[in-house]
Amino acid sequence: NNVGGRMLFVWADACDAWTIEQRLDLSFIYEGGQSERTKTSLATWEAKDSSLFRFNVRRETNGAEVDAFRGRAMLARDGSGGEANYQAPKAHNVD
Repeated sequence: NNVGGRMLFVWADACDAWTIEQRLDLSFIYEGGQSERTKTSLATWEAKDSSLFRFNVRRETNGAEVDAFRGRAMLARDGSGGEANYQAPKAHNVD
């Protein structure tokens, strides 16, 4: 068995927001010679006042997309909670 790969993590100050970019690229070689390559990418943007958060997550195995999540979350102006709006994998809202 053998595992190798790379990881990138970038956290940045983007004026009125914080951004994070993370990438993970792993290669697995199993007993018997089977191999698998997994790539994961994550990008987020968060307003410094915490009122808005955007996210984009993607994972693929051997070149085929396995998972994808994309959307945004907003806090209510009156502090009563908030709502997340997903555009992928399926458009829907979550309180």
